[in-house]
Amino acid sequence: MEILLHTTCQVVAREFHLPEKDVEFRLVLVLGDPNEHYTSDEEHQLYTLYLYRWNEPQFATSAMRLAIQHMVTQSIRDKLVKEILKRSNGMTPVSIKALQHHQ
Repeated sequence: MEILLHTTCQVVAREFHLPEKDVEFRLVLVLGDPNEHYTSDEEHQLYTLYLYRWNEPQFATSAMRLAIQHMVTQSIRDKLVKEILKRSNGMTPVSIKALQHHQ
């Protein structure tokens, strides 16, 4: 598991032209959970992957998603959220009546 996680971080770092240290993270693997999912707590740098049984492609896919998520810093996340809210608040909502009128 450690080799696959390390390789995942290397590949993601190379793809996004980042130092490996910016992408690497620790991951806790929990096997036996029928509800396969992962959780991430960026504030505390806690990442957990829940799998029913070992599945290498599933592990690699989840680890890749977490590595991409992890490489985005808190300041970039804050900036993106601010921009999203600014743009969405600037849009005029369309009423249901206006939508029905066009049908």
